[in-house]
Amino acid sequence: MQMSADEFSDWRPDIMKLVGLFQRKKHRDLMRVIENKLDRGATWSRSDRKKTPRVKEVAIAQTVATDSSLAVEFRNALTDLGERHIFQWSTFYRDCLEKYLVRFLDELKSYSPDDPCDALAGPFADHAQDIFSKGYAYVQGHEYAIQKSINGLSRFLALPLDYYSARWSSVTDHSSAVALRLLVSAAASGIIRGYAAVSFGAKDGGTLLPRFPRSWVHLMAFLTPRHAEQVIDQLESGALSDGLRKTVLPLLDALQKFFRIRLPGYGTGFPQ
Repeated sequence: MQMSADEFSDWRPDIMKLVGLFQRKKHRDLMRVIENKLDRGATWSRSDRKKTPRVKEVAIAQTVATDSSLAVEFRNALTDLGERHIFQWSTFYRDCLEKYLVRFLDELKSYSPDDPCDALAGPFADHAQDIFSKGYAYVQGHEYAIQKSINGLSRFLALPLDYYSARWSSVTDHSSAVALRLLVSAAASGIIRGYAAVSFGAKDGGTLLPRFPRSWVHLMAFLTPRHAEQVIDQLESGALSDGLRKTVLPLLDALQKFFRIRLPGYGTGFPQ
């Protein structure tokens, strides 16, 4: 995926405002890269974006702090689930997530489409790694151990997706739409990344996930570009990860551009 000189010109006012949010040294470095590109008349490729921060995905509004009372309370609630109600998806897990996701949703209504929301994704990732590690340790040696784990991943991922589906029809404004998308993106990406980090004997979750795409890959459509790239980076290199990077990421980038166009001035730091 590339940005031509003409496309850059169209986006230049927005990009310059975002670059201006960086500290002095990083701002100077980014400006040097931009000026060199313009001097050479070159296009911007995905390989270039690996060398410098993805400017358009900078969090330009404050996130829910990872040490906020809500984030700490949520992490403690997940710990309790893992210790007392592990894998009880349809009862305790559903009730717990319903309670906290509605609170996170309210917090996210003033944030930008690019906000990473680590306060939500981080606890989900840590919890997924913890419970699926415990689950595999309990049944390892049985021929169904991996399939049982994959089934659990599918059921865990269904919870934030069900929450999203139940509320989408009632969304009536742009800020709620962005918040709901960010919510399901943070939750789903956290769960998948946590699973990818689990050790399953000689293999890890990042190796297993490409073998069972039907259990999780549909969630990629609900992720922000930032979260999607984090997930892809943890997958074993191969046809699936390459395909997601070449086809899904450009599509998600386009969707993110749509949110910005439809939301002028929305979120702290957005162009007025």
